[in-house]
Amino acid sequence: MASVAALRDGIKVNLATLTAPNGKDFHVHDTWPSGQVVPPAALVRPVSRRWMTLDASTKVHSFEVVVLVQLGSLGPAQDELDAFMSDTGTASTEAAILSDPTLQVATASIMEVTTRDYGVIEVPDGGVPYLGYIHDVQIMA
Repeated sequence: MASVAALRDGIKVNLATLTAPNGKDFHVHDTWPSGQVVPPAALVRPVSRRWMTLDASTKVHSFEVVVLVQLGSLGPAQDELDAFMSDTGTASTEAAILSDPTLQVATASIMEVTTRDYGVIEVPDGGVPYLGYIHDVQIMA
């Protein structure tokens, strides 16, 4: 049985493999940072967990990966975010998440990654708006 912390760390490790566009550093947080987020960044947080009825030792864990870029000028911010949202490439957050579907946890397997809420996102870091989207990651472990 995999712990929430181990799965969250595995998502962080996978995301740390990507290369941000324009040579920027990509910051990955497996816990909410204390202070303002420095974009571009990804924040990984658990959202829910449910037990499988046929096998009580197996759970489906749901995580959100919030991907953020600096809002500033909307056009360049959207271009930067689009690079992260692409299906493939060195900046693709989806490809990075799926680069190791076990997340370095022997009993884990990513079941699904979906993307939603492309637009202005505020996180609890002082009310600064960012441009971003959210990946929902479903993991069986």
